[in-house]
Amino acid sequence: MRIYGNRMLAICVTFLLVLSSIVVSNAQELNQQKSIVEREFFEDGSGFSIQNDLNKRIELSYNYVTIANNYNIQDQSIMDDLLDAREALANAKTPAQKYMQNIRLTESYIAVYDALGKIDLSQRHAEYRDSIRLDLDEKNNTIKNSTYNSNATEFNNKLNTFPFSILKLLGIVSSVSMFA
Repeated sequence: MRIYGNRMLAICVTFLLVLSSIVVSNAQELNQQKSIVEREFFEDGSGFSIQNDLNKRIELSYNYVTIANNYNIQDQSIMDDLLDAREALANAKTPAQKYMQNIRLTESYIAVYDALGKIDLSQRHAEYRDSIRLDLDEKNNTIKNSTYNSNATEFNNKLNTFPFSILKLLGIVSSVSMFA
């Protein structure tokens, strides 16, 4: 059997070359789209990324520790919880992990906020306590209004359609983690 004279072999080789070029170009396109979506979360260059807002929440929440150090908080475990929640959020890697740790941070700073509300704070500290809470809540609202999850969902839905699903099955492109 001659390789050069085999028409069926030539058709199969041509088909495989065309198919592989389609796979490669689709993989490049999807990886670029994935990069854009992930950049929206981690750093979009404008300072308006979710990660930037999470970093600001970590920073702001420490101000409660600063206030509390001036007073005798009965339950020191809530202070430890706040510090642990800050560290856990800072060390979380994926948007899903960051989401869970952001909830934990919110619960922790609310506990400290409430504990400080039971203490006779100076007027300056009382105003600062409320101001911090407003800033923390505002950053959380900014995060909630982000388009990241809808863009991640759109990307993941596209990845689950043919021919892109083949790339997912082959492990060439993976889905985007949700902030949920």
